Amino acid sequence: MLWYSVVAVASPISHAPRARVDGTDPVPRYDLWTPTTQVFDNGDGTFSATVGSGPIQAPDASSDTGWSAINTDLLATQDGLEPQSTDADIAFSDGTDDTAPVASVSQDGVSLSIASSGDLPAPAISGDTATYADVSPGVDETLHATAQGFEASYVIDSPADAPASIDVPLNVQGLTAGVHPLWWTV
Repeated sequence: MLWYSVVAVASPISHAPRARVDGTDPVPRYDLWTPTTQVFDNGDGTFSATVGSGPIQAPDASSDTGWSAINTDLLATQDGLEPQSTDADIAFSDGTDDTAPVASVSQDGVSLSIASSGDLPAPAISGDTATYADVSPGVDETLHATAQGFEASYVIDSPADAPASIDVPLNVQGLTAGVHPLWWTV
């Protein structure tokens, strides 16, 4: 089995807030929170912060804090499949609309999507991953939601099934696409 993929991962780094001088828990300063940072008042004139190298939370007007933890598990919506809580707007096809993109991500006026190249089957969903079987003979497409986007992978059943090339039709707005070396595993 061959598996081709492009991967970018940013892991959070956590520095837990310390207990206040009076023994109570540090007080969250929600007004200072960002997608990558949580700030706490230690009560002694100092602050502690939890800082991630990527988003650890997303704005959420329905939350008491104004924030929700990142949760990339996919949910069915009227527009397809979307992660529960991410820092960017991410959507995957549910296989019902062949004119809709297979996957899209947008944030701050820029977007990238993978266009559909024909009939797309309904995907098998497992947490944050959608797998579309046989998008071309012997090739499955897997989409993995991340805090800021998605990873598209193409799994080829066997070397005998390997196509000479795989077309990945991109649509971009507000940015430019270019060709760069890809990482792959065999």
